[in-house]
Amino acid sequence: YNFPYNHFFNYVIAAAYINNKIILLDGTDILNSNFRLPEYCINDKGLIVNKDKVEWVNLNCNFISIKQTNLKISFDQNTIHSNVKVFNTEYFASNSRKRNGLNIENIKQDLADKSYIIIDSSISIKNYHDKKKPYILEYSIKNKAETINNKIYISPFLNESLSENPLKQKTRNYPVDMVYPTKETYISTIDIPEDYILDYIPNETKISNDLIDLIYKTANENNVLNISLTFNFKKSIYLQQDYSKLKYYFDEIVKKGNEKIVFRKYK
Repeated sequence: YNFPYNHFFNYVIAAAYINNKIILLDGTDILNSNFRLPEYCINDKGLIVNKDKVEWVNLNCNFISIKQTNLKISFDQNTIHSNVKVFNTEYFASNSRKRNGLNIENIKQDLADKSYIIIDSSISIKNYHDKKKPYILEYSIKNKAETINNKIYISPFLNESLSENPLKQKTRNYPVDMVYPTKETYISTIDIPEDYILDYIPNETKISNDLIDLIYKTANENNVLNISLTFNFKKSIYLQQDYSKLKYYFDEIVKKGNEKIVFRKYK
């Protein structure tokens, strides 16, 4: 009767005391890293069931999950050729293992949903079974270049970056639960097509505060264009008073991640 809302306690995990430190364990998710709770267990607090005392344990996630996508892009007349390599760690990795696993057909469908023309033999998966290492997915694609009036328009991160803002409400009266901190990086190396010069490149951007890091960088050297976008959500939970800022940051991520570069033909 001390806990009138005991129906809220709907799951059981194990707590081990090792060197005076509580280690939380759940062996039901075989694709999750050791000593990591499944994502659905991440919460505010959990009650440790003891006979003689009441003890609460923090279930928040404070370690970061990282995703890095490397793209190498070249042109053959009006065709774009792209090699893509994606590294996932922590919850990004466990989610990828669950969603795709070693199933090439599932991966092909995911890539087809991005409107890619996939080179089937190029799909490669690494570290599916080794949960201590990043889950790595690599593939090659080709697409027709967008050309208008002797100009080529291209999104440097193709369809890999965030395409829309997930925050739709104008205001919010309760916190935004991101579940865990995240960092995503997109790095694109583009060979400037023959007989073309760079006509337009987006402005660089840098935002850094206690809520987020957002960095968009560009470099052009020896007919090779390097573009990178990094955004790091530093918290697992954002308070409602930060909602308007958070929504703005998502808008900037969508904008910078999908802003196009323009090459102009000079011959």
